[in-house]
Amino acid sequence: MAMFIVFRNIWMNISPHHFHPRILVKYGLISWSLAETVFFIYIWQCTRFLNTQTTRRWRAVNVHGTEEKRRASMERYLQMLAQVCRGGDRSNGDAAAAPNPSLRRGLLDRSAKASITMNGTLGLRPRSSGTLARSSSFLGLGAAVKKEESVEDLLKHMEGSQGNLEEELQRLRWHELATFFHGSGRGDADDILSWLKRDNVQEWIAHYWFRGATPDELREDSPEQFKELRCLTDHVLQTSGLLDMREGRNADVKTYRVFSDPLPVVHRPLFVYAGTSLLCPLVSYKVMQWLGFHRERSGGLCYWKRPRRNDVDPRDDVSAPRGEPLVFVHGLGVGLVPYFLFIYRLSKRHSGELFVPEFPFLAMAPWESVPSAREVVAQLQDMLAAHGHRAAHWHGHSFGCVVIGWVMKMSPSSVVYSTLMEPAQFLVIKAEALTKVLWGQAATTFEILIRYFAFRELFTVNLLCRNFFWEQSSMWPEESRVLGFLSSGDGFFRWTAIICKQ
Repeated sequence: MAMFIVFRNIWMNISPHHFHPRILVKYGLISWSLAETVFFIYIWQCTRFLNTQTTRRWRAVNVHGTEEKRRASMERYLQMLAQVCRGGDRSNGDAAAAPNPSLRRGLLDRSAKASITMNGTLGLRPRSSGTLARSSSFLGLGAAVKKEESVEDLLKHMEGSQGNLEEELQRLRWHELATFFHGSGRGDADDILSWLKRDNVQEWIAHYWFRGATPDELREDSPEQFKELRCLTDHVLQTSGLLDMREGRNADVKTYRVFSDPLPVVHRPLFVYAGTSLLCPLVSYKVMQWLGFHRERSGGLCYWKRPRRNDVDPRDDVSAPRGEPLVFVHGLGVGLVPYFLFIYRLSKRHSGELFVPEFPFLAMAPWESVPSAREVVAQLQDMLAAHGHRAAHWHGHSFGCVVIGWVMKMSPSSVVYSTLMEPAQFLVIKAEALTKVLWGQAATTFEILIRYFAFRELFTVNLLCRNFFWEQSSMWPEESRVLGFLSSGDGFFRWTAIICKQ
């Protein structure tokens, strides 16, 4: 009713007999204020609803559906740190020599220069000096947090140290485990037995390996799974050298629960969503048409297609000699807008057909509409089949690489090649990656911008916390033969956590 009265008054004031610009501006601002108020209430209600949802409602995702699968997933996770710090292949939990030690050592030497002390030795400063802040481990939720070494610091130290590798690896496991916890009772990772108890570890395992459940829920609903939970807890503690951990639970220590904790969001005004949902799609429509693409639809998937072209210089043609179609999948953000220059250059150097699908759930659409991974893969298969193709060269950036990972797992015959830029699926369950993206404090201007425009937006955070399953989306190095290039420091993943294999 209020909006009707405002529009009625605006209409009366724009008539020839009553027109006055000052009054028109006045009612325009009132209208926009009312619209912002209504939108704020809508977002508030959406936030309340999404905070009540958990991933336990998704019963179709059965990657962790059996005891054998959960056990294998846990063992692979525990082997991750050993594989990273030793720089080799997975083999019974041990890692052999690095496949390309000269490349790895060159990277280490360049990064370690900043850590060389005045006497020419490489190493961490003593813990008592307190120079390494918690922000290094991306857990800075407040100012009064005890400072300690991060996993990144330990990895740098291990590469330059001649000490006991097994002892340093054990410390690395403690820091990895401790990073999943926060609260007033959390102490130093090197003194983990003084503040962490067995039930706290059970809570962490139940949340990430039993689809967001709690130990109490498993004890009541499935005694068999609760027994399995205790076995997994013993396995984790044995691997970490913490079998003498005390029974019980430290109530002052909380687990970072991605699937059920309140969503860490920051409100955005209506004009932001007007830009992402109206202006950006309009700009994309005009730019993609100018680049020679035309828009098509396959079921619920809208995509852009550019036909083959014969004016590409054979010396620059990246599709030669086979000429497979190429599918580019964008990442989180505002859709295709950040990729216009890249798509333009790619179009100039690719003679084969180009497909660019649009995913609103990756582009800050102001509503919850997140398809399942199988649904997305089926839509992409239908897109290729509609043009007579069974497979393609897949190219993605950031979260778009996760989508390509779904295709590689669920429809490997659809993949001829895959090119992944800043892939997000290789360190999905890494403790520092999770906590830095969702709860960490921004340390640079880039991190401030990327957090506001992506990782604090309601529907993007809902995708990452309530509709994203790490066990389904993560990939391990042995699952994909890749040639890795480390071009610069990444904003979220540290180079010391990356293995380059050929």
